[in-house]
Amino acid sequence: LVDVGKQQFRCFKRSLSCACCGIQGERFQLERIPRGDVLLRFYAWNGTEMTADHIIPRAAGGSSRQENLQTMCYPCNQKKASRHPSEGIHWKCKTCSNPCYEKVDSEEN
Repeated sequence: LVDVGKQQFRCFKRSLSCACCGIQGERFQLERIPRGDVLLRFYAWNGTEMTADHIIPRAAGGSSRQENLQTMCYPCNQKKASRHPSEGIHWKCKTCSNPCYEKVDSEEN
């Protein structure tokens, strides 16, 4: 019923926590979407959906290989959007209020 070989599932299997704020994913749920397909969704304790994020965004040439995927909660993933980690993004996660993606000083790299 669920393809456990899918990249998203393998990403969650590797890490259950958001790479940004650290919120822990706890439950998988099968959900039927309108056109009849069944999706496997992953949720944190508070109902926040967990997602598989591209570390180097696809828009910036990043691949969908496992080494370029990380688990992120939906709010953190939306804030990160298509930004590259080297851009030094900084915000407070709506889910847990932890700081995410501390500012990177390009002179240190």
